[in-house]
Amino acid sequence: MKNDLEEVIKRLDALTIAVENNTQELRKIRLNLFGKKKDTPKSYEITHPVWCCEFPSMTVTLTSKQWKEIASGKVLIVRGHGNDISQFVRAGEPTIEWDYWTFNEPSPGKVTVYVGEPERDGWRDVSYEGNIDNCEIVERNITSKRKAKAR
Repeated sequence: MKNDLEEVIKRLDALTIAVENNTQELRKIRLNLFGKKKDTPKSYEITHPVWCCEFPSMTVTLTSKQWKEIASGKVLIVRGHGNDISQFVRAGEPTIEWDYWTFNEPSPGKVTVYVGEPERDGWRDVSYEGNIDNCEIVERNITSKRKAKAR
C-alpha cells in the first residue's frame, strides 16, 4: 500500500512538471502568434514652477515620442497651451499669448519657456529658465484618441 502511494505521488509530481512545462510553451506560442501586448500610449504634462511674478506657471503636454527625444538629450521646441490675455488687450488684437518650450538648450536637462512671438508681437519674454528636474512632470495614460483630444 505504501509503495502504491509513493508511485501515485511520483506520477502526480511528473504530471505537475509536465503541465508547468506545457503552460510555459503555450505562453511562448501565444506570444509568437499574437505578439506582445502594446504599451498604453502616454502623454506627459510638464509644469514649470513660478519663476517670476509677471508670468504664472505654465504647462505643456508632450507625446511619448517627444518625451523620449527630450530624455535622449535632443533639442526640441514645442508650443504650449498659451494664455488667455483677452482681458488685457484691445478689440481686434490677439487674445492668446503663446508659450514656447525649448528643451535641452543650451545643455541637456535645461528648459526655457518663452512667452510672446517676436514676428507678431515684436518681443519675447522668458517665463522660466532652469532644469527640467525642477518642473512637475505627470505621466498620463491615453485610453483613446477621443479622450486625448478632450483634454
